[in-house]
Amino acid sequence: MTPIEKYGMLIKLASQLVEESKKGVPIIVEGRKDLTSLKRIGVKGRIRCVKSRRQNFINLIDELKSEREMIIMTDFDKEGEELARQLSIALTESRVKVNNLIRERIKSLFRNEIKAVEELADFYEKAMCQLASS
Repeated sequence: MTPIEKYGMLIKLASQLVEESKKGVPIIVEGRKDLTSLKRIGVKGRIRCVKSRRQNFINLIDELKSEREMIIMTDFDKEGEELARQLSIALTESRVKVNNLIRERIKSLFRNEIKAVEELADFYEKAMCQLASS
């Protein structure tokens, strides 16, 4: 896949994230920098920061289990992977539909380039510039 094709896919995936958020689907991220990054790409809906809440995992799941669906957008490092796995299991057991698809696609496309959600906005802006100039 060429860099231009990858950038096009990133823009498409970011648009999907924005659209799901507009529909009312909350997004779970790790920290405040991740929240800021998603807002920079146009996400206006509810974004839940897991780490900044200083809340134990069981209480967090209790709070989230009232949602019908959640999008998980944790980082792509080992810690983010483990958190995504734990959240997916716990939320699924609580009958919350878990959407990991956007995260997994971004991770596979930018495996060596994007390690954290907070980097997403910079790559998105770079993609927009590259596509505009091509």
